[in-house]
Amino acid sequence: MMRYDKNSQSAENIKKAFGDEAAGHARYMLFGEEARRNGEEQLANVYDRLASEELAHAEMWLREMGGVGGTEENLNASIAEENHDWMMHYMPYASTADHEGYEELTER
Repeated sequence: MMRYDKNSQSAENIKKAFGDEAAGHARYMLFGEEARRNGEEQLANVYDRLASEELAHAEMWLREMGGVGGTEENLNASIAEENHDWMMHYMPYASTADHEGYEELTER
């Protein structure tokens, strides 16, 4: 749990670090899947290892932010986050894509 001012630059840096590590985890998982599809099992294993390390780092930062609670708390946080993402991000993104003529993006 954060032991410092949640409005500090350090708190902002931790949030960014969590996002970077989580994105790295997803990226390496996908890279590993692609390597496996291409018969590159050794390379896929390297990506799996990197993904695991990125996940461990993401977990460290999420816990530092106090972002992991009890089961009910986690469920409520997940629902709130998904609703927030839909309303504040994906709907405006789709609107922008539609406005710019990228209809195929609005359907995703």
